[in-house]
Amino acid sequence: MPWVVVALNGLARMYVGAHNPLDVLGGFGLGLLIAGLVNAVLLPAPVRSARPHHHRAAWPSTIARVERVPRAQAAAEWLKLKG
Repeated sequence: MPWVVVALNGLARMYVGAHNPLDVLGGFGLGLLIAGLVNAVLLPAPVRSARPHHHRAAWPSTIARVERVPRAQAAAEWLKLKG
């Protein structure tokens, strides 16, 4: 929703003759740059887990590739997790 307000404000400023199109684009770009720098400085980096969390069981081929187990064993583990 804020992007719609920003776009309408820029169009309105051009419509009434207060700014040229390049003025509006330059202000938009400068605002994005400043917001990105403030965001990078003030917000902490996200904490990442050592293991990814999956919402469902991985496929047998993925289990075999990641954990280096035979495909038959991986398929059996997958069926056990799925069931």
